[in-house]
Amino acid sequence: MNIKNTYIILVVISLFSIQLYSQKVETVRLEVEKEIPGETFSDNKFEVDFWVQTENFSAIDPKNTELLELKDDTGKDLIKAHEKAIKAYKEETERLAKEGHYRFSTRTEAFIQPDQWKKMYDTIGFKASIKSLMVVPSPKASKVHVKMKVGYTLVAGEAEKSTTITINSLVNKPSVELLGIEISLTDTSSMTTQDGVKYFFYSIPESKSPVAITRIEPITEALKTAIEETKVNNKPNEFLVKEGDNTKPITITIHYQEVEKKSFVIDKWISLGL
Repeated sequence: MNIKNTYIILVVISLFSIQLYSQKVETVRLEVEKEIPGETFSDNKFEVDFWVQTENFSAIDPKNTELLELKDDTGKDLIKAHEKAIKAYKEETERLAKEGHYRFSTRTEAFIQPDQWKKMYDTIGFKASIKSLMVVPSPKASKVHVKMKVGYTLVAGEAEKSTTITINSLVNKPSVELLGIEISLTDTSSMTTQDGVKYFFYSIPESKSPVAITRIEPITEALKTAIEETKVNNKPNEFLVKEGDNTKPITITIHYQEVEKKSFVIDKWISLGL
């Protein structure tokens, strides 16, 4: 085999490896809503959704996720404009409050909120979004450049492990420990009712868990009864508690798979189509 053929084979192998281990990213939604002058409830709104195809996806890693650049082709920096608009909005909110006027909603959320990004259950991967209720691209812009680092975790192996945990009470900032990491439980404020009895949902936040939770098995009899009575198909990271039992000690077994951290960069120009 000569040097030229060896070089070609190496190039082909390299390209194949890049395709094999890279993520497929598609822009699946773009929404631009411009504020109407004089309209009371009109907002500036800019939102882009990406679908990221990746196998064995477990959860987003917010600490390793960052919006690096968001500019349109006129040079307008939407990140800086968004931050400036938030500052002005907060100052105006404080001014109104001093006059006795209060806003019932807020638009000061960050451009990216990884905790709200969704795992896709009907396909492989997840949906990542950027969103602002404060700014839009320049009227003269035809496209925007998005550069965003995305951190996430993948299921590292198929072997399922488990740990049994007792929680003394769910009414005062309950938490569980997984792989030495303390995780505060989330009270979803959701409930279901069966024969006049209320049942509440509690969950272990996926984005804060160091493992991929496959199921939570209730050991305490009251928890078993709750699930049986309401016939609920819980999410893997959720469990159900009857009203009143959340003040008592409960025991659950958490089944999980270990994960490994990954990251990649979305770097795309997106046409506005306006």
